[in-house]
Amino acid sequence: MIPVEAINEASRSCLARGIRILQGFRLGPTDRAHISTLLFHMEPGVGTHWLDIGCGFGEPAALMQELRPDLDFTLVNNNDFQLDQVPPHLDAYRVDMHAIPFEDATFDGAMFLYALCHANGLVDALREAARVVRPGGRLFVFDYLRQRGDNARTQAVLGAQFFRKDELRACTSATGWHVDRVVLPPGDDTVFRTAFGDIELYEELFADLVPAIWTATRE
Repeated sequence: MIPVEAINEASRSCLARGIRILQGFRLGPTDRAHISTLLFHMEPGVGTHWLDIGCGFGEPAALMQELRPDLDFTLVNNNDFQLDQVPPHLDAYRVDMHAIPFEDATFDGAMFLYALCHANGLVDALREAARVVRPGGRLFVFDYLRQRGDNARTQAVLGAQFFRKDELRACTSATGWHVDRVVLPPGDDTVFRTAFGDIELYEELFADLVPAIWTATRE
């Protein structure tokens, strides 16, 4: 597990660079364009209420709501520093993603944007998300998929685990979700690559990973 202060220092570094979206791969040239593309893939229903699990600074949900004022968001994160940066008009709570303190079937959808990789267990996190989403509700995930290798280095350096497509499908199906699609979207990693600094280490960590979007429906 990465120490909290190391996470906070990385978060402060991002803020100093003007980075408010903690996602290493961007689907558009600006934050707004990136989020607009995510919304295109997400296809949220009109007036739906989404749980943003591992919300970072809250910028993705804030921009989604600007673009789609009909949407409602509840944000959860386990990092106090990041939660302090969430815009005050959004509801945000300090929560462990493996034990979410909301009633069953509370939300129309749940999203993990570069957050599921930090779960202690993929099955546990997906099962808890399924519990708080109503039957027929949606799951939206944007993260890396692993194509080769293992998670030893990414776990040690980033505190993150990335899964292969077959593992993803199996775990998602086993936790109350029906996988609708997995998409490998075009985009660019310049923002994260530049902020990371150590290009040799960056290449070592991310060479076997590919950014992906996957959606599922609550059974």
